[in-house]
Amino acid sequence: MYSKEAILNNIKGYIKFSFAIAENGTPLNIQVVDSHPIGIFEQEALKALSKWHFKPKIINGRPIVQQNMYYRIDFILE
Repeated sequence: MYSKEAILNNIKGYIKFSFAIAENGTPLNIQVVDSHPIGIFEQEALKALSKWHFKPKIINGRPIVQQNMYYRIDFILE
């Protein structure tokens, strides 16, 4: 998930997303809320998050869409 530019220049940072979780657990309407540094990690992080799967919330035995979810990914080279 680390970009080649970030690795070569030892760039650290983070991305914060907002999104919804569909009834089937897939993320919907993913948007970058905050990032640092801007323009380095967004594309790869969006690609990764879109492939993730979450456990949907169950109410009365049925999965529901969860709105206003947030997730932060930190990029740190060790």
